[in-house]
Amino acid sequence: MAPSLLAAVSASPFLLPGSSRRPLGAAPTRRAGLRGNFVEAAELERAVRCLMGGSEEEGRKAREKATEAKALSQNGVASGGSSDASVQKLAREILHKHDDKGCATASGESMGSVVVPASPAGII
Repeated sequence: MAPSLLAAVSASPFLLPGSSRRPLGAAPTRRAGLRGNFVEAAELERAVRCLMGGSEEEGRKAREKATEAKALSQNGVASGGSSDASVQKLAREILHKHDDKGCATASGESMGSVVVPASPAGII
């Protein structure tokens, strides 16, 4: 049996959606401009200028990664995407656990249920 999605939620590193083996690379790095938990103004200015269109290679790579992450995120949350599939699997696990305890599910059905976001009109 596959490991429970419930158990894996808190242990997962931040990864690009749709690619379980490629981290985004968003981990903070130690730099000379860092003092304790504060970044010096010069280091902050350099980083902002780099990201806002500077000619530095680092800025170009960061913008490319951001564009890639945006596209992958949009694909992941779309119907049938990796995040959508994970939420569906999590919902089935939760409903299955409730079924095992003799509790009714929201739809009155068991494992075949599909999770659909509630509309304001559907809220009692």
